[in-house]
Amino acid sequence: MDRRLMIAAPSSNTGKTFISLALLRAIGREEKVRGYKVGPDYIDADYLSQAAGRPAENLDLFLMDEKNINRALAKDGFKIIEGVMGYFDGLQNTYEYSCYDLSKRTNTPVVIVYEPKGESFTAIPKIKGMVDFSGGQIKGIIFNKTSQKMYELLKTQVEKYIGISVLGYLPFDDRLNIKSKNQGLLLPHEQRNFMELLEVASELVAHHLDMDELKRIAQCEQIKADETDKNYASDLKNIKIAYAHDQAFPFFYNFEGRENFIPFSPLKDKKLPEADLILIGGGYPEDFIADLEMNIEMKESIKSYVEAGGKLIAYGGGLMYLAEKFHGHNMVGIFKGSAKMTDRLQNFGYCEMKAKEDLGFAKAGEILRAREFHRGIFESDEKRIFKISKPGRDKIWEDGYRYKNAYGFFAHFHPLTWMDRLIDFAKDK
Repeated sequence: MDRRLMIAAPSSNTGKTFISLALLRAIGREEKVRGYKVGPDYIDADYLSQAAGRPAENLDLFLMDEKNINRALAKDGFKIIEGVMGYFDGLQNTYEYSCYDLSKRTNTPVVIVYEPKGESFTAIPKIKGMVDFSGGQIKGIIFNKTSQKMYELLKTQVEKYIGISVLGYLPFDDRLNIKSKNQGLLLPHEQRNFMELLEVASELVAHHLDMDELKRIAQCEQIKADETDKNYASDLKNIKIAYAHDQAFPFFYNFEGRENFIPFSPLKDKKLPEADLILIGGGYPEDFIADLEMNIEMKESIKSYVEAGGKLIAYGGGLMYLAEKFHGHNMVGIFKGSAKMTDRLQNFGYCEMKAKEDLGFAKAGEILRAREFHRGIFESDEKRIFKISKPGRDKIWEDGYRYKNAYGFFAHFHPLTWMDRLIDFAKDK
């Protein structure tokens, strides 16, 4: 048997992140816990990592195949899976790739977080509709930001008309606000007194929730990794992949075989570490643009590496850092053109990238799944290497640049699903 639980909700901004963090902290006092985030969100996963004391995993049915979902869930520990958006909200107004889809495919029990806003009994048929449509996946409910009196009234009616476990409630508490900025929540280190907030949250759930019943609901069938699948850990022993990771580039997924992934800082380090492949991902380079410009040694190290045929993939903020100019500041200059920030999201959402030519990690005509979430643009006259489209839509645009063995584009990918490509690209001489 395994113990895992998805924390979901009817919509965004109902308290999923807060309750997931609090549960990880409370249960983690007694046993090993692991956090997971449904969807491609780097920032929530970072919070879950802090709460659990070990790196969180992302679970994304669009970006990842099921064997990699299973590999992630086959690990030990009590698993708390934080949902995304509304429980049934999937691609193109369907439930495909939604939290519901994931919970159903993995047979993971679900607890709904519900915040009653300006309603009383009306909440009951709404909750019942979700429970019935889930086909039994929803096992319990937590009421958030409500009074004890309202909770007791709702509890009586849920037990009478719906029959799922009512696990408790969390009261209003002004101390428990998590601040955000343009790309989502502030990072954990940017939140003032985050660890103290986490302790308060864990004490609240331990006091107001039926933790024994929650643990009972979480009992479910163990998921096993596919033993016939390629052994990434073995393949990774022979290569080294260095990835940018500092305040300017904090966004990255949890890498399998982390001992073979070497972090470096474009802000502070003077040269690249020795590696077979360099990854420079996303973050907030616009907030550190002057510091990035002034670290001339690192810029020259990257440029010398690429000129010598070194292999590099940059995406999102990494592409902007490798441009010639970024808001007039001198950057690395691998890709000819100028980057700048805008005040709105560009091509937001999941996408499919079709290679227009043979690349180091894809053949011409191959389609790779990825996601765009950025406010930056890159103005260049260089030819593009990908045709990109949104699933179910007619819009097509081009993106991606190549110089020798260096590639840059805006969309980001999940390394578990691309791992074969990354290993082969890094090993190819």
